[in-house]
Amino acid sequence: MSGDQGSGAASASGFLAVLIEDALAANGIDSTPVEGFPAVMTGTVAGSIGQWNFFAQADDASMGVVVYSVFPGNIAEARRPAVSELATRVNYLLRYGNLEMDFADGEVRARTSARGGNDPLDFTVISQLVKANLELAELFFPAVREVAGNEAPPAKALSGLLQRIQQT
Repeated sequence: MSGDQGSGAASASGFLAVLIEDALAANGIDSTPVEGFPAVMTGTVAGSIGQWNFFAQADDASMGVVVYSVFPGNIAEARRPAVSELATRVNYLLRYGNLEMDFADGEVRARTSARGGNDPLDFTVISQLVKANLELAELFFPAVREVAGNEAPPAKALSGLLQRIQQT
């Protein structure tokens, strides 16, 4: 398999879980399996916007991988409709990945995923999936913070973000 590094790390179980662990390491993330869920790896990411938790889950049966970056802190109940609006506006613009929020507790996540189909996912694809997730979080979590903190309405936070992107 091209690009497969497959270290055979003892802490992960299953073919894809091993590749996830290697891809996380290649992206600078120290990870550990979630107790009781050996196909789920977790770690903490330190980016330009601060720190957040990261999860990656392998599903060998469907040959799929799901990657999550979790926004630090839950959204206050009163701000959830506005953050949901922001997520909808962001998702309309995204080709790959999405922002999602659990209305029950206010957890916001950036999610990217891939499924292998006839050919299994390899290290290169999973590593790019992890990288795309980190970029999604770095890009959009500041707007989530603005809306959650009532510093800007959703449309203005997104507009400001898009203007900053165009300036770079």
